This record gives sequence, C-alpha cells and structure tokens, in this order.
Amino acid sequence: MDDLISTEYFEGRMFTYGLESLAAFESPETESDIVLIYIPGLGGTLMSDMISEYLYTFCTNKKITFCHPQFRSHPHFGLFTLNDDNEDLQALLQHYNEKKIVLFGYSTGSQNILHYINNTDSLCNLIHCFLQAPVSDKEYENFYYKKDLDETRNSIENKPMDYVFAYRNTVFCKERFLDLYFNEGKDDYFSSDLSDDKFERMNPKNVNISCLVSECDEFAVNDINEKLLKIPNTNIFKMENCGHAIDNIESWKQVQVILEKIIFK
Repeated sequence: MDDLISTEYFEGRMFTYGLESLAAFESPETESDIVLIYIPGLGGTLMSDMISEYLYTFCTNKKITFCHPQFRSHPHFGLFTLNDDNEDLQALLQHYNEKKIVLFGYSTGSQNILHYINNTDSLCNLIHCFLQAPVSDKEYENFYYKKDLDETRNSIENKPMDYVFAYRNTVFCKERFLDLYFNEGKDDYFSSDLSDDKFERMNPKNVNISCLVSECDEFAVNDINEKLLKIPNTNIFKMENCGHAIDNIESWKQVQVILEKIIFK
C-alpha cells in the first residue's frame, strides 16, 4: 500500500514492506540506480531527526533515491534484537533488488550494518556502508550506570531470554538487554576491549566501509579509531567539533563532503 505525501520538508511516498508490514519513506523516483538507506539509532522514528532531513535533501539534490525505513526496533529497541532488524533490512532490500545500495547508519544503526554484512550471504549490490558515530553502548552504560546494570542483571539471571522488564525508563526483553550492555552481546561491535582479531573479522566480504567518528562524541567512552582501522577495507573520517548527532549545519557540511567524495567519485 502506497500513499503520496508532501510536507514542508519532505516529498515522496510511504510504503510498507516485509511480513510485518513495516513502514518506510522514499523520496521521489529518479533515473539513478543508487538508493541511500538511512538506519537510525536507538529510539529512532520515521523522519524525526535532523540528519534524515539533511540526507533527504542531499539525495534529492543529487537525484538519487533516499529511503528511511522503520524496523521493528524503531522505537521499541528494548524488545527486538539485531537479528530482528537484520530480517527487516533484508525484506526492505528485496524492494530494491535491482538497485545499487548505500547504507548509512547512525549510532546503533552502525551496528545494524555490521550485523547485516556478517550475517547475510549475498551483498552483491551493496556499494558502500557509512557508520556515523559508531560507539559502544556496553562501555557507556558500564561507565555511567554500572551499579544499575549489575543489580538488574542479577535480578533477571534466572529468567528466560524473552522475559520483559523495565530498566532506566525503557522496556527490555532479557535478550536485548544482554546484547547491548554485556560482553559477547550481538550489539558488541565497537568496544575497546574487543580483540584485534575480532575487528579483523568484521568485514568478511570486504565491503567498502567508511567510519565517521565525531571528535566530541558524548557517548564515546574510549577512543577506538585504531581498532576501527583493523576492519578490512575501512576508512576513518574524523568529524571536527561534532557531537554524537549530526544536528547542525556545520556538522552536516563535513558529512556532505564525505558523501560527495565517495558516492560520486
């Protein structure tokens, strides 16, 4: 089911995809065969953050397609895992099976991308992945809320993985809670305590990856630039004077230069 929409900022259409009938926004159709898919971070909702507006404008000006999907974890990230998101992304990509795909992940969206390329057989139409603000949820939570974490983990130790509870004003199932905040969780891609070998095995199909690391990221506990460089076929771009979110024009200008350099090289 498709509905044409036009707002002050966005023109395009909404469509549904996958067995879950999830919603996605797509910019007006172009003759280009390139689609940029934006994957937001924890709590993300459809076209609600500043960078989605920036990316939409960039794509429409460059006459490529912009798509912002909702996964089951948006915004209910505590109840769904990266495996669920991976199923949703694969379902979305069936909609674009004849297109060249650029994935742009913000924050936890970066984990979505790495999980996808590590758990999907065919990536033949994926031309580039951008990981913006890749940080460790595990390290942040353990640095600032270790007591709460430990108390909660102890209280759910004997519960099944689908057990549902509240932690810091968010509803979680046990599986996602452990994935996000503890060693060997499915979300644990960007922690400084991971071995070099694990980073070296994060890109088994040698996909083109660019990490956009914010200089002033308030959610980054430790510097992982050297670790990120161990991911095969990966470049790092340091975003000067940028926080975790790209929410102002000066930060966006740096992203735009990188996108133009790589997508239209």
